[in-house]
Amino acid sequence: MTALNGLKNNQSLRLVLVALAYIALNQFSILFAFPETQSIGLWFPAGLTLGVMLLFGSRMWPAVAIGSLISSMLLFLHYEVVFNLESILTITLMAAVNTLEALFALFLIKKTINKQIPLGHTSNVFLFILIVVATTFLGASLIALAMSTSGIIPSSEFLLYIFKYGLANFVSILIVTPFLLSWARPFRLSISKKILFESTLFILALGLVISFLFLETVANTVEKSFPFLIMPFIFWLAFRANRQLITLYVLILSITSLYLTTTDIGPFVLSAETESILILQIFLSIISITALIINATVQERFKAERALKLFNEKLESRVKERTKALKEEINIRKATEEKIKVSNKKLRKANTELDNFVYSVSHDLRAPIASVLGLVNIAEKEKSIKAMRSYLAMIAKSAEQQDAFIKDILDLSRNSRLEIMHNDIDFKEIINNIFEHYQYIDQNKKIRKSISVDQNVPLQSDKSRIKVILNNIISNAIRHCHTEEVELSVKIEVNETLASIEIKDNGAGIPKEHLDSIFKMFYRGTDSTAGSGLGLYIVNETIEKLRGVISIDSEENVGTTVKIELPNLFDKKALA
Repeated sequence: MTALNGLKNNQSLRLVLVALAYIALNQFSILFAFPETQSIGLWFPAGLTLGVMLLFGSRMWPAVAIGSLISSMLLFLHYEVVFNLESILTITLMAAVNTLEALFALFLIKKTINKQIPLGHTSNVFLFILIVVATTFLGASLIALAMSTSGIIPSSEFLLYIFKYGLANFVSILIVTPFLLSWARPFRLSISKKILFESTLFILALGLVISFLFLETVANTVEKSFPFLIMPFIFWLAFRANRQLITLYVLILSITSLYLTTTDIGPFVLSAETESILILQIFLSIISITALIINATVQERFKAERALKLFNEKLESRVKERTKALKEEINIRKATEEKIKVSNKKLRKANTELDNFVYSVSHDLRAPIASVLGLVNIAEKEKSIKAMRSYLAMIAKSAEQQDAFIKDILDLSRNSRLEIMHNDIDFKEIINNIFEHYQYIDQNKKIRKSISVDQNVPLQSDKSRIKVILNNIISNAIRHCHTEEVELSVKIEVNETLASIEIKDNGAGIPKEHLDSIFKMFYRGTDSTAGSGLGLYIVNETIEKLRGVISIDSEENVGTTVKIELPNLFDKKALA
């Protein structure tokens, strides 16, 4: 390959070497001329000419012209042709025709096949063969006409010379040109155990066939059937070997067959030397064409298989990518649908609560105001101090009722708007503050409380929200107790993951038919209550905000038990 690169880079050296190679192959062809007629079976320079034209381009014509001119002179000397004006003109014409023949073949190949190596596809091989047939026999016709006109060959042998000379050029091109094109291109010989085994088997089988030629009992039969015996080896190489090995094998087989036939050995030796030449050329052309076509077909199949494999790999990769993209898209859609469902659920809930809120607020805010206005009108007409004090007490109660309602609304608003705060929680302090506040609310009720707080580990949560939760539950227990003595039990246990709260009372309890609705906005647990109906709703919403859970177990006229579990925000794993 280094030498080839050197040839490509040095035009002058390339021309000289090609001209010398042309002359050398001319002498090589003469060396294998048939002894009686001195006919040349294979004209190797023809294959060299087209090969170098395809490799290096039409600029090689000077080397071909010079080589052909010198070779024609040597050929005339070999045939002992007298040099005169006519023979010199014939030699010049032969050189010109050989050069133009190669240039015309190159032109047709470029126009029809348009490839430097025109042997890669079966259709290209057929085109290559047709072009070579046309150009070689056209050139042979012109040269035969010139030689016949100059008297070098008799007119009776005009057609025979065309056929012999044209076939010699045609077969030589089929043998030498593919060899040059194949070995000039980059290739890699990979040797594996399988290839070594097949190569050994091939050589042994070929040696076995050749050895039969030396057995007297079968030698004559094997010699006559040798063209048929050699075909399986051609097929094997065409299917299993690369183009370099098959062209090398055909070249060696051709030279060997030519040598044996010129020395009267082998199946191609017939009674007439002309017939021997023709049958040899026909055989060599058949094996060359067969090898080229089969090898091109096999190469096409391999290329198609590689392309199909690559296509399948790309297709599989694209399918995987598309499947992955579809999965991601499906997951995104599912997540979006879930978000939409949650949003719709929240929106429906918000709309329902808004309707209830508007209705209840308009009622619960206006009712105390209407009551206060009515009592003020009555009080204006009243002259009794005792009655006036009674009306003032009623007004104060209505104001307290409205204040409590507004406070509930503020708690609800803060819970929905504000983010969760991380505060250190001391349940004992919170519980004690709540009871201190309520012990002066109703002087007619006595509160008996039982408080148990087991908190030996840090607890973090939203202190203001916990106050809202506990305050609402304890206030409900006190407000809805119809006995003079309120019994309240508060039990709190705190560990690393959560706080468990249990609050029991001896109040009126909640009827079973109301238990499923107690956490609804503005829902009153008992018919006799005067509350806003927001207390337990706020408790439930606040606990959900803290990611906790609440459950209520109540029995009418016995009491109610509230159980709450709140996560310890101090423990990140528990929170997750």
